[in-house]
Amino acid sequence: MSSTPPHLGPVRESVHRASTPLAQQLLRLPPWAPLAVFFGLCLAAALITGPVGWTLFVLALAFIGWMLYLSWPALGLNGRLMRIAVICFAVAVVVIQLVPR
Repeated sequence: MSSTPPHLGPVRESVHRASTPLAQQLLRLPPWAPLAVFFGLCLAAALITGPVGWTLFVLALAFIGWMLYLSWPALGLNGRLMRIAVICFAVAVVVIQLVPR
């Protein structure tokens, strides 16, 4: 992730360039650490109701969306489908948390 691939469009290239420092820091962590933080946010959001809960889900969704956007060109069909499924699930949970019963 140290250099921008030449085939990217201008928006993706600027996002890629801006994300490189944070992505390099994530690469220094153990592979399970970002996943543990994601699941921790999701678990905390599921247990905490109200604005704090859905804010935690939105943070988890933003992280996964960012990772999906950065990795999309390199993913195969299965990787893309899995990431889209996770985002759809997270969006559904946020909507369920926001809509009063």
